[in-house]
Amino acid sequence: MRNNALIIAGSILIAFGVLQIISYFLDINFLAILFALSLIILGIILLLRPKLGFPGPGTKFRPICEISRHTDWTARNEEIWMFVGDIQLDLTRAEIPPGETTIRIFGFVGDIELLSAPDIGLSITSAGFLNETNFLGQKREVFFTPVSYKSDNYPEFERRIRLEYMGFVVELKLDLIS
Repeated sequence: MRNNALIIAGSILIAFGVLQIISYFLDINFLAILFALSLIILGIILLLRPKLGFPGPGTKFRPICEISRHTDWTARNEEIWMFVGDIQLDLTRAEIPPGETTIRIFGFVGDIELLSAPDIGLSITSAGFLNETNFLGQKREVFFTPVSYKSDNYPEFERRIRLEYMGFVVELKLDLIS
C-alpha cells in the first residue's frame, strides 16, 4: 500500500510538470493558479480547524504518516493530519466503545485500508480530487465526487465507526471478515 501512495505522489509531480509545459505553450500559468488555490484551501482549513477538531490528545499531526493497527487497540475519537500517509486499521482487533466513534483524516495523498466485522456499523465518507475506492470488492474511481459507504441499519449497531477523509488523492479499501 505504501508503494501506491508513492506512485500517486509521483504521478502528481508528473502531472504538474505536464501542466508547466502546457502553460508555456498556451501562455497561461496553471501552476500559479493551482498554488493560489492551494493557499486559499489551506487558509480555509486552518480557519475551520478548531470547529473540526476533537479537544485533547486525539489530534495527531504527522507529515509522513504510517499507522498500522493490527494488534489489540482501543478505538477512540481522533483526528489525523498528514501530507502523505498509509493507514491500516483492523477493526476486528479493536476495542470499540458503545455508540459512535469518529476518526477524521486530513491529508494530501492517503492510502487507507480497513478490515471490519459484520457486527460493527460503518459509515465512511471521502472527499478529494481523486477518490479510488474498493468497498467490499466493488471498485470505483471518481474525480471531484465525494464517495460514501454506510452499513445497512447503521444507527441500530451498538458499536459504530465513522471514518471521514478529506484529501487531494485518496485510496480507500474496506474488507469484511465473518
